[in-house]
Order: sequence, then C-alpha cells, then structure tokens
Amino acid sequence: LTYGLGNFWRGEGLESEYRLVRMDVDRPADVRGSLTDAPLQSGVFGAVVLDPPYANNGGQHTEAEGIHRTYNLQAGLSTGKIWALYERGIAEGHRLLQAGGALVVKCQDAIEGSRQHRTTIHVWQVAMALGMEDVDQFVLVRHGAPPMRHPYQHHARKAHSVFWVFRRKGSRVASGQGMLV
Repeated sequence: LTYGLGNFWRGEGLESEYRLVRMDVDRPADVRGSLTDAPLQSGVFGAVVLDPPYANNGGQHTEAEGIHRTYNLQAGLSTGKIWALYERGIAEGHRLLQAGGALVVKCQDAIEGSRQHRTTIHVWQVAMALGMEDVDQFVLVRHGAPPMRHPYQHHARKAHSVFWVFRRKGSRVASGQGMLV
C-alpha cells in the first residue's frame, strides 16, 4: 500500500516468488492510490504490506525531514495523525485481503512531548479489533544510534522497528498469490 521509492523492496527473489502490485500516491507505481483508499477490488490479495511514515514531528530532525519528503507529507505529523493513518491503512489492507491472507505492518514506537507512544501496541489493537489473527512479529534493529534532537534523553532511544504479521481469518490462500505493496 506504500511503495514509495521502493527502498523497502530491494532484494533478491521477491519478484520471482510473488506477483507484486506496487501502489503509491504520486510516485511511479503499477497503481496510483492512497493507503487509506486503494482503487482496488476487495478480497483479491494473498498479502498486503503496509509501511507508512511513522516519524512524528517531521521537520524537527534530519531523519524525520527525509521521511516526510519521501512520503510527500507536510512537516509536523503528530502521533495522533500517525495512528489515524495506521487505523485507516490497516482497515484498507484488511479489505483487500483474501480469507487467510497476510497483512504485514511495519511500525515503531515514538516519543512525543516527553511521553511514550506505543504505536506497536496500537497497531496490534487495531488488527485485533478487525478480527485478524496475530501470526508473528519481527523486530528490526537499527545499525548505529538513532538521531536525537537534544543532547539529553529522558527515555530509551527507539533503535528498532517492528513488523507485525497478521492473517485475515479464513482458509489459507494458495502459494504465489498477488502481493500488494
């Protein structure tokens, strides 16, 4: 649902294993569309991957500025807006999946206003509310120290992101089905 520049998809074997359907709002892709309102038929994909922007308070530090440029967003995306984007994107991914299809969601917890925001837990709650099955979770650890706006810290740095794997309840899909990215 969020192909962007395709950096997430660089690697061997994906295209030989799956028929990828790339979707993005304004970048070169197979389908033009929003992660919250895909112009695609319901229930046709074996897998959907959701990797929306999740750096809050864009423009505050270099990495967030880069993420906001990549996703063509205005600076200042708050945690509440990020969570709303996840809610709508997960619902849209669920709509597009066949019964038994997998939804992979990349997310990261955040600190905003000196408060912890557990986006990983929120994403799980949204998927459970849709009746999805929690299949797996992968933790990806960043190489090097995450950027900081201040020379001090009150909370642990967020040096990891999470891939949640959920399944739409129903019988499993056949191998090689289409994958929407």
